[in-house]
Order: sequence, then C-alpha cells, then structure tokens
Amino acid sequence: MINRHVLPEIKKSLKMFPCVLLIGGRQIGKSTILKQLHDEQLINEIYTLDSLSVLESLANDCEGFLQRTPFPVAFDEIQRYPKMMLAIKKIIDEQKRPGMFVLTGSANILSYPHFQESLAGRCDIITVEGLSTSEVLKRPAKHLIKQLFDAKTISDFKPDCFGDMNLINTGIFYGSYPEVRLNEEEYFRSKWFNTYEMAYIERDVRDFTKSIDIIGFGKVFKLLALQAGGLLNYHHLSVESGIDHRMIKRYIEILTITFQMTLLQPYYASARTRLVKSPKVYMNDVGHACYQQGIQSMDQESNGHLLETWLFSELRKAMTLETNVEIYFYRTTKGKEVDFVLKRGTALRAIECKSKVTITTKDISGLHDFLSEHKEALGFVFYKGNQLLPMADRILAVPMTYLF
Repeated sequence: MINRHVLPEIKKSLKMFPCVLLIGGRQIGKSTILKQLHDEQLINEIYTLDSLSVLESLANDCEGFLQRTPFPVAFDEIQRYPKMMLAIKKIIDEQKRPGMFVLTGSANILSYPHFQESLAGRCDIITVEGLSTSEVLKRPAKHLIKQLFDAKTISDFKPDCFGDMNLINTGIFYGSYPEVRLNEEEYFRSKWFNTYEMAYIERDVRDFTKSIDIIGFGKVFKLLALQAGGLLNYHHLSVESGIDHRMIKRYIEILTITFQMTLLQPYYASARTRLVKSPKVYMNDVGHACYQQGIQSMDQESNGHLLETWLFSELRKAMTLETNVEIYFYRTTKGKEVDFVLKRGTALRAIECKSKVTITTKDISGLHDFLSEHKEALGFVFYKGNQLLPMADRILAVPMTYLF
C-alpha cells in the first residue's frame, strides 16, 4: 500500500477536532485512506453514501442512525446527503470530543449553503490530491513549500538529491489517479479515463443538476483541457462550443467544485503595474489532460503547458502538508509573466516552469519584473537541466527532478 504523505496530518487532526473532512476528486484515494484508518483502529466503521440503503436510512432517521453508530465513524461521499451535517453538528455539540467523525467528499461541499456554518470550529478540512511522484516512488515527503520559505536567500535553498526526468514524463502521461499511475499500462489508461468520465457525469455532475446537457458539458470540458495552463477566455469558449456564457460559467463552476479543474487567480498586490485579472485554468490531473488532448502513447511528445500542469499539481500536493500558503500567478498587460506565486503571510516565492535543459536571461525576464516590484521575494526556475544554477542575486534555477 502507498504511504500517503497527508496521512500523518489526518491523524494529528483526529486528536484535536471532533470531525475531519477529506475533500478531493472521485477515485483520488480518499476511500483507501479511510480503510487504512480503519485497519489502524482509528475508526470503527465506514459507511458509504454511494450505497442506496445507507442513503435511505439517513433520509428516514438521520439523527437516530448517527446515535446508533459506533464512534469513531466515517462517512464516505458526504456530498450525496449534505443535510446530515446538521445532525452531526448536534451530536458534536453534545459530546464535544475529538476524533468522532471522518467525512469525505468528492465535491467541495464548503460551497454548499449553510455547510460552513455547521463545520465552523468543529471540523478540520484537509484536501486529498492524487499521488505525488515521491509517493509513487515510496519516498518521504520533501516538504518543498517549507524549504522554499525557510530559504531567506537563494544560497539557503539546498536540494539533497535529483531524480530522473523520465519519471516526470511518465507522471505527465499517466497522471496521479492511483489506479492509473500504479498500473502504468497504455491500454488500461485509455479505458480507465473513458469509464471515469462517464461515471463522473452520471454520478457527480447529475448530483448538481439532473437536466444537464451532457454533450455540451463534455464539449466545454474538452475545450478547457485543450487550453490547460492558459488564461480563461469565456468568449473563445462560447464561440468554439456554441454555448452561451452563462451556461459555460455554470459548467466551469461544476468542474471546479468537483475537483476536475482549478481556476488559478492572478496576484495583483502592486498598484503601479497593470496586471491581467483573468484566471488561468488547469485540469487537476495532468494525465487526464493528456487523454483529453488525444495523447495516447508515451511516444507522443507533450507540450510545455502539460509540464506546467504537472508542476502545478506537485505544488498543490506539497501545499496540503503546510498551512496558510496561497498560490497565484503573475502576468502584466505587457506580457511579463510568472507561472506561480506562493504567498505565506507577507513572504513571496515566485516560480517559473521551463521545458528546457538550458536557461537564458530571456527565460527569467518575468521573474526579474516581479522581483523588481517585490524586494523581499525570491525567484526559482524549475527546468529540465541537472544543475543548480544561480541566475541572479535572488533567482535560482533548480532541476525539475528535485521535486521528488
């Protein structure tokens, strides 16, 4: 069994909070984590709300069902019956002890009406991402985010080892869904993603709206996958799909709430520079993006946006092990851009992704622009080379393979 790096964080939270909520896309590994907690006797029972009998029992007498459960208890796919949160809140308020409930959701139920009010002060919320490359290799977590912010100068950032670039190419093609990533077979990958998309629409999307236009939704999903890593352009999507802006916004809302895509917001703290305010769109799983883009073989070359999507996913996975870290991108109206900006408090770390083995001054012009506006920030270029290279006083080129 793969040792998930987020598991120690979950165990720590169970000792402090009455409820722990694990959120993340379907098939990302949440149920496997529940089984591991059960095997370690940290929870007594697991109920899945994909079961019609469990759903019916909750609908008939939710409070009575919960009172009869042997705490600590887990409920999988809580988004299928969010009304039960009121009953959970009542039991927590009556007993007030840690580790009573572990909940999982394949939709971001924090966006549901009144859900945050039920959770406030009672529940820790932990995002579960797909497998990181370190997890696949059964290596300990790098704690990359902590190392980036602990470094006060670029000379303080000291990578301990480098891996193999071929592992990144494999990670881009297969993605991070555990079943696909651990199988690593091209035919299985194609069949799995095809089945996944059908099940996703029938089970997750229809939970939001029964009358959805499946063909239109699928068309917008594919168009967004094709522009992964680019600025979100509603007009372009509308023209290409023949679907009006309002419905496209609704489809994108569903895709983000169900953890299929992320809208990365721009960082624009500077009042002196005119900055782009449209978000960038990324598919959460780079292997799924490859599949949507028609890349069916490891022999087909992937583009730079897919490497950027892979890096974004690795950064998100690293962020689940830290607290109070936000991620943005930076782009001026003149085209100066930084792929990712990490923010912790007032500290900033700017990150560029380059699909090149050699870095030139031109490649770091966006970092120079950003650092000129933010005098305490540091800049890092993750690239395909194999040397750690200081590019300027506050800019360091780092081999991409350091990430695992």
